Amino acid sequence: MGGNKSFLMNPFPPMELSSGDKEQLQKTATGFLRESLQSYETYLKNDVRKVDERRWKPIKMKENLRSYLEREVRTTTDGNFSMMNEASERAGTSVTMCVGTMQGNLEDVVYGTVSSTSEDMCFNATYIDDLTGAAVLATVVEPTIEEPLQTLALKWMEVDLPLHSNKRDFVFIEATGFTQLANGERVGYRLMYSIGFPQTAELPNRVRATVNVFFLFRQDHDQCVDMFASGVIANGQTSNRS
Repeated sequence: MGGNKSFLMNPFPPMELSSGDKEQLQKTATGFLRESLQSYETYLKNDVRKVDERRWKPIKMKENLRSYLEREVRTTTDGNFSMMNEASERAGTSVTMCVGTMQGNLEDVVYGTVSSTSEDMCFNATYIDDLTGAAVLATVVEPTIEEPLQTLALKWMEVDLPLHSNKRDFVFIEATGFTQLANGERVGYRLMYSIGFPQTAELPNRVRATVNVFFLFRQDHDQCVDMFASGVIANGQTSNRS
């Protein structure tokens, strides 16, 4: 973060989530994780880790990671409902996907995704030029000694994008941790899913945007982690509370 860059920690009053709010956020995160794992299982088993370029348009390649844009915006018609399809339909934006491998081990990769406090988010901003504000608004699941990377929190983030007169901001739940595939193989995850609360109303001189993305990580072999990520990020689309 440059020396002349201002950073906003939290624009909202202190929040206290009810037990019902926390239960609903956990339910949302669990549902999104379940869908994400199903997509990964399909990629691994049915697609044999191959991307159908008739459906997915290649857009970028960096080292061993390849990014794609789905050629059509998804819909929820004809019984085709899923949380990702709904996000794509609401935003009118195609789903992106990134697949490939990175160096490292699974624990370290997931550790690098965790920011359980506002101070952690502020520190991470030093590596992201466009990020101008971030805060943990409320914590649902805190790290423990037994599960130090298992987190679930309601967060806020602000970005100052080039060529946009107003900053974009996001209110979302973020979850990190570990789970298993159907075959018992261990998988790490990071989820971000936009959600709204009355206490997080839109702010002046900002456009409320949405982020609905997941990252899944699996140890492929020694010092090589397989990554499967997908999502929809839309500027100027307000999400409704689940």
